[in-house]
Amino acid sequence: MKIDLEHLSRINLKTFPWGQVITAISLLTTNYYLTNRVKIEIENEENIPTDDTVIFAMNHTDRYNYWPFQYKMWAMRKGYPKTTTWVKGDYYNNPLLAKFFDWTNNIPVPSRGYLISEDFKDLIKEKISKMEYRLLRDLVDGKKKIKEFGEELTESLKTVLEYPRTLLDGAELPYTEYIEKYYRLLMERVAEVNFQALFKKRLNVIIFPEGTRSVRLGSGKTGISHLALKSNKKVVPVGCNGSDKIYPGNAPWAKSGKVVYRVGEPIDPREIIGREIDKEFIPFSKEAEVKFKDEFYEFTLHVMEKINALLDEEYRSSVPVKVV
Repeated sequence: MKIDLEHLSRINLKTFPWGQVITAISLLTTNYYLTNRVKIEIENEENIPTDDTVIFAMNHTDRYNYWPFQYKMWAMRKGYPKTTTWVKGDYYNNPLLAKFFDWTNNIPVPSRGYLISEDFKDLIKEKISKMEYRLLRDLVDGKKKIKEFGEELTESLKTVLEYPRTLLDGAELPYTEYIEKYYRLLMERVAEVNFQALFKKRLNVIIFPEGTRSVRLGSGKTGISHLALKSNKKVVPVGCNGSDKIYPGNAPWAKSGKVVYRVGEPIDPREIIGREIDKEFIPFSKEAEVKFKDEFYEFTLHVMEKINALLDEEYRSSVPVKVV
């Protein structure tokens, strides 16, 4: 697997991320001001603290919509803490991209789905099909049992399910227990890196609560609530408008245009939930997801609604904001 404990143990975020600064000077300044004309505006910049670190919650319209935001905060020279950004584990399958993301101060965040897909590919040496993924995901989520697979139980699935697996203590584990325990080990390290960023490295953390790209705001996922309610750091909602037009595809070279970031007032998680729960759970664990399901849902929904209110009409959710 590309994102494993070894990779996560090597993550060493920098308070002053030279990789970001070099990228800003060599690539973004050239792109935004010399070859093209990119205008970046941050509205309500007074909502960005300079005396404490925060979690930025931003909609995710395109691959690069955090770049102009990072660039503008750096260019304004107002003493804002530098940033680290959550990046999906899938992007680290490309060795060059993985090195670039590590160099530019990002945090890889694997999902259970990522572990299922990569584990299958490592064993079977081919990409998992949609049907096979859905069966394994339902199995891991407790929605289905192996005996219910019926004729859909392919030879590849049999190989995956019967393969002997161990973790740190050497004890053999069944497939579902292995995936869940391995995910927990990885996410404990992810949580540790985030806390180092917020409390030791003086870095703001950028999170896309949707977990995927969408021009219109999609459904929120509760990962941001785990970090916010465990750290008790304020969440600053950010509405990104126009970045998809300057970054319409996969290329990291922006077209001319204008991007507007509207920054909302910082949200104190304790005020939304009504109490502190940071000492009562391990972030990103299944136990926390069950025990504090309502609290995570309530806080994530509040954040998503605040983001939605900061968006131009073309980027707002076309249905009432949801959390999944």
